[in-house]
Amino acid sequence: MYMKQTTMKTAMSVLSLLITVSALAQGSITGQMRTEILAPATVSEKEILNFGVIINESGGGMVRISPRSECVTTGELVQSDGIYSAGKFVLKGFEGNLISVVLPQNSLSLKRDTGGEKVTVDSFTSTVTENDKTSGGRGQAEISIGGTLHIGNWSESPAGVYTGTYEVVFLNN
Repeated sequence: MYMKQTTMKTAMSVLSLLITVSALAQGSITGQMRTEILAPATVSEKEILNFGVIINESGGGMVRISPRSECVTTGELVQSDGIYSAGKFVLKGFEGNLISVVLPQNSLSLKRDTGGEKVTVDSFTSTVTENDKTSGGRGQAEISIGGTLHIGNWSESPAGVYTGTYEVVFLNN
């Protein structure tokens, strides 16, 4: 009988201890949450990608505009007016964010304004390097884009004004 009482007392003590620990382990707290929602980055075109006025002496060739607005012609082409430029864009985002640029990967066409003839542009490049960041207190960056214009012979690319567009995706990470 003494053994039953001791076992019973021990069991009651353990149960009492578990209830006390359980009661002490319970509790609640109210946590806080926060977010900040920012406006998306904006991009504006400051200057068009302009290959200038080209004289095609007959056989065609290429005109390369670098992102730093340097012009090189090949083949039977002459850059005649000296007015050419890389495309320039202003990206406004958030101070210190990394910038990534996705350039066109395929050839794009410029169409003659008074006909259906086309010339192509490819090999797009930019001034953005792997670790470029927005700066200037307002998270701003100027980004330049260059490319290579391909002009065929006179029958493929007759005289005229050729225009087109290209898409660049800017990521402000």
